[in-house]
Amino acid sequence: MLILSLGRYLSLTGGVSLARVVHYRKLIMKNAGSAECLWCEASSVRIKHVRLKMRSLLPCMRKARFEASVILILFTIGLAQAEESSISLGIPVLGMIGCGESDGYVFSARAQDKILGHVVETSDFGGVCSGVAAFQFDQCVEIFDASGRLLASACAPIESNHRNKYRIQRGPVSIPADGIYRIVVRDGNNRGRGTYTLWLQDTSDPKAFQTLANAIPRLMPIQSPGEVHTFVFNADKNDRIEIKMEPQSGDLIPRLALYSPNGELVALPEGGSVDVVALESGRFTLLAFSAVAETGTYLVEMNTGSSPPSLPDSSIAGPFHLFPQFAAGEGWSTSFLAANVSDGPTTCSVSLNGTVDGTCLLPGHTFTLSGRGSVARLEVAYVAAGGLATGYAAISCDGDIAAWSILRLDDRETGYPLGMATVFSSQSSKESVLPIYLHGGNLGIAFVNDSDETSELQIRLLDEKEELAGLTRISLPPRGHTARFITELLSVPFDSGSNFRGSIRISGAAQPVYLIGFLFDDTVFTTIPAARLAP
Repeated sequence: MLILSLGRYLSLTGGVSLARVVHYRKLIMKNAGSAECLWCEASSVRIKHVRLKMRSLLPCMRKARFEASVILILFTIGLAQAEESSISLGIPVLGMIGCGESDGYVFSARAQDKILGHVVETSDFGGVCSGVAAFQFDQCVEIFDASGRLLASACAPIESNHRNKYRIQRGPVSIPADGIYRIVVRDGNNRGRGTYTLWLQDTSDPKAFQTLANAIPRLMPIQSPGEVHTFVFNADKNDRIEIKMEPQSGDLIPRLALYSPNGELVALPEGGSVDVVALESGRFTLLAFSAVAETGTYLVEMNTGSSPPSLPDSSIAGPFHLFPQFAAGEGWSTSFLAANVSDGPTTCSVSLNGTVDGTCLLPGHTFTLSGRGSVARLEVAYVAAGGLATGYAAISCDGDIAAWSILRLDDRETGYPLGMATVFSSQSSKESVLPIYLHGGNLGIAFVNDSDETSELQIRLLDEKEELAGLTRISLPPRGHTARFITELLSVPFDSGSNFRGSIRISGAAQPVYLIGFLFDDTVFTTIPAARLAP
């Protein structure tokens, strides 16, 4: 009786031995021309049913008796697609693609489930397929509904490592209705072949997960290529969520993905750290994995608290937004963009303060965002003959929104655009700092006092050695606004090349003020949000 081991087969075809992760049965060939099916199983990793077909037998084989002969059997994977099997969410499956093959799996899902798939190449057989060099195994993944309609697809490469292996991700895909769905893994041009790990998860209702407790680190192993670990934890709206994934051994390249209680992506950083503010309360899902097929151990720790992180102003959502500068007329125009991050309809009002005679807000000073994710655009238009309207704008809402302002300068005669920049929604502060890197240009600063009392400001100019290079004071009346170039406020000690490097420190405000910087180079400009040193 002839016994052929899976390890011997993989060595003949150029693959990698899987003996360390699977317990396999022996393939017994009872007579000439017969072919059997090979099943391999493990507790958490499963190899699909693979059909093997006899390619050739050595001439010395006899149908009646061949047990005494030492036979070498060469075979290939059959072209027919293997029988489909089910896949469990949260449990990785190890599969193998032969020449011209695809692997299909079925899974059950409910309407509005958010299904996410990862496929990682674990080995590449190369060789020749249908008379053409196979080159690389470039895996693709496709998700179909019960009628065969394609819902989503993705092909490698997304992320690669030095071994030319790839991890691809697809989803979360929102499931349209209850039923049985199908996921297919294949090579991009149907000529590559190799082994892979497939992993599926429902980010809105995860399976096979572990719980993360606040401020308690966990040491976790990634033992086989393509593993993805699922964690869940609870957080309240406006909590600050900080998560770190730190490799401890092996060649792990840390990757994290954070999903909201309804399964939508919240953060997918390049490295192993997340720092966000929760926009809703509930159970969050965290995925931890390595960039491609690396293995090793890592520490993961999650911390939640009530204090928000120090984020760029444009990243903060809330019911109130203040823009320290708008302009309309003489080639200038300003438009406001808003996005609803609340669960229900949100109504907002816009107020313009400053030299606003002759301006109007189109299509109106009040607008309503219908629901979560809805957006709106409003434009400040100058309607008087000539002149320039400037000042600051405030948006007040009965729910949380994210908001931005676009400031644009066009040539007054031709209408040709000369410059455009985002004016961020600013935070009030009693002490702020702005960096200055001038190379022949100039820095403008817009100041706003949105309180009912006068605010006195001290403005210090520091060089790159943080030595005092200039000092002045300005007074902002209640609801006051001013926009000035730094060269109008202070005598800047430029070098012979009209360069200056340093910073502007604004302090001493009796009432918190809002400000933003504008870096100009002729008519081209950009914005520099101020960093708060004291709220």
